[in-house]
Amino acid sequence: MNNQITLNNQITRMTKQMTKLPFLYFDSAVCSGCKTCVVACLDGRNDDTDHPRRNVIEYCGGSFRQRGDGAFVQDVYAYYLSISCHHCSEPLCLKACPNKALRKEPSGLVTLVGDCLGCRNCRTACPYDAPVFDLKTGKLDKCDFCIDRLNSKQAPLCVEACPLGALTLIEETDLENIDEDDLMVAPPPLPPWSLTKPRLMVGWPKRFTRADIEKLRDGRVANPEEK
Repeated sequence: MNNQITLNNQITRMTKQMTKLPFLYFDSAVCSGCKTCVVACLDGRNDDTDHPRRNVIEYCGGSFRQRGDGAFVQDVYAYYLSISCHHCSEPLCLKACPNKALRKEPSGLVTLVGDCLGCRNCRTACPYDAPVFDLKTGKLDKCDFCIDRLNSKQAPLCVEACPLGALTLIEETDLENIDEDDLMVAPPPLPPWSLTKPRLMVGWPKRFTRADIEKLRDGRVANPEEK
């Protein structure tokens, strides 16, 4: 058994210490795109990987146009989304893996428990483009929600590091206090929450609500090379 599988079997045992994984709430209205969460994910792990398991995408759109009186008006916008494995309740990555290397734990965590073939079917299937691959081995290396830190009553590295508090944890029992209508309809380019039921809730960016979703679909990811 290789070291990666041994590590992930340890993660599986850790998940049995908690009943349910919390939800991650990301507030795009306050995220500045600083990528501190990405750096923390990379630097805070005690392994030899050279890639983060989290990514921040910039989504932008709108245009300038000239009115009949010669003045220019604009509806330009941009906002950020912090993306990683969201440990979905109905993970498409798990279904796509031909080697059954992924498993859904009772706690809600999606773990890598078998040998990854490096086929990247999981990334193709994931609507968040969340799976990342080790640059050295070409195999899947995924977020484990910092399960060891959670079991020690510490927040995940990304949550602890965010200087603006854009990432916070929400216990499942507290979801009744969240505006479900706003959070179940995620801002583009994220898919509808109902597609995979991720353990992620996203607050809408400034100036926008779910009523603006069609207008925002015309935007684009400004930093695709970082995905």
